[in-house]
Amino acid sequence: MEEKFNHIDGHDCLDDALYTIFNERNLNYYYIFLESWRFCYKNDEKLIGNRIKPSRGDRFEILKNLYNVKSRVVDFKNQYDIYPLLSEAFSEYKIQNNKEKAYEELISNLQENKAIVLEFDSFYCPWDKLYNRIHGTHMCVIKSIKEENIEIFDRWYSEKRIITKEFLYEFMYKFIILDFSQYREQQLNIKQILSILIPEKNIFQRNLINFIKDMENMESDKEFENCTASNYTNHYLFRNIREISYNRKQIAILFKEAIKNEKNINKKYIEEFDELSKEWDILKNLIAMFYFTKSESDLEECIIKLKMIYKKEIGLIKELMEVKEKYE
Repeated sequence: MEEKFNHIDGHDCLDDALYTIFNERNLNYYYIFLESWRFCYKNDEKLIGNRIKPSRGDRFEILKNLYNVKSRVVDFKNQYDIYPLLSEAFSEYKIQNNKEKAYEELISNLQENKAIVLEFDSFYCPWDKLYNRIHGTHMCVIKSIKEENIEIFDRWYSEKRIITKEFLYEFMYKFIILDFSQYREQQLNIKQILSILIPEKNIFQRNLINFIKDMENMESDKEFENCTASNYTNHYLFRNIREISYNRKQIAILFKEAIKNEKNINKKYIEEFDELSKEWDILKNLIAMFYFTKSESDLEECIIKLKMIYKKEIGLIKELMEVKEKYE
């Protein structure tokens, strides 16, 4: 029976492409996904508050270190390509101006059973929501090439398409070649998984306290006052909350996978992380309300909600640290 070819909740387009490649080979992409999702906090004393930068791990480096999968890139230096695809794990990063030679290289690598991730311009892609609107970046898998017909799999949009060579030339940015010929299996144990999922408590606690201070100072924050109706969502507090909400959702997904075979770990933690993601989303909406009203009562509601979330998060981290200690 054919696999349902759907987007995976929590994946970006590169995750979807890599998942498709791993799934075709009956391999488990989960460990790469898990290892790549780490979040860190970074202080910037020149600016107000504590920025949060999602430290999405280099998936190509993880592929190399965990599974010995080698990768290299062929880049066409398209003027609209602004997606930074940098990795020390790439064995080669080649600039190729001759598309015919690149096409021949595609065919050769597919014949050698290498996997191809295609990065392309959403503007020229009829099934992409940015079609004829914005020069965006998207990724899919090149499955096969037969008589100048290219079969591609785009899991994000649940699309399987046959495109022409001419169309490929029009919208491609670069392609990534993955070599599984020296693939080696590696499993993470539950202790390693818990170490990835559970943030270090002291750092976590300190940064949540700083976050509360930022919220309390938001009314006098010049950076916030200068935001317009169209760009206030780019303010760092709003962005930080969006990232945290997404992170908690990721942890719920990852935790579910991590403990599915562990009888001694309470499944309630999955629901609690998922619920925390929703609470951060509510806070994000409250901040948006405060932006429009500049009301002290709305600001106070934001602070009360954040302190409530803080209490839940610290309690949950404490419980999980105790779970982790059982595996030490």
